[in-house]
Amino acid sequence: MLNCQKPIVELLLEGRLHQFKKYSLIIGKLMDKYLSITGRYIYLSPNLQIINPSHLGTIFRYEGLIERFDLKNQKNNYEKIKKVLGGPMDYIYVGKFMGDTKIKLVFLAHTGDRRVWWRKDETGGEGGGNNWIYEDGIRYNLKNWLKKK
Repeated sequence: MLNCQKPIVELLLEGRLHQFKKYSLIIGKLMDKYLSITGRYIYLSPNLQIINPSHLGTIFRYEGLIERFDLKNQKNNYEKIKKVLGGPMDYIYVGKFMGDTKIKLVFLAHTGDRRVWWRKDETGGEGGGNNWIYEDGIRYNLKNWLKKK
């Protein structure tokens, strides 16, 4: 598999993807399937897909470098994840929308090699929600994953 997704994204954002015209079909399919820049689904593994959180956002949407996004009350969890991984995650997909009584946040972040994904879904209660780590396509509760590591 072609392992140059990040440079492809940078070239796309710079408007220079045309330099790879003969590979455009392959690049387009890679981006649709693995980067999901505009896709509704994100593939965490060949057999596991979830809805792109930025497609859920009606109040706010963001897709980009995780270091450019303020994780607010998830900063401590992110620091713990970085410590386990030995470095930062790469990319994040974020959506904010109005729930029954408050604004809810959903996000999905991944490492550069896409082996580890972090997913946060807020629910109605204070401190509620799901905090998951997907490692090589296997889902773990974040707290349990951190203890195991």
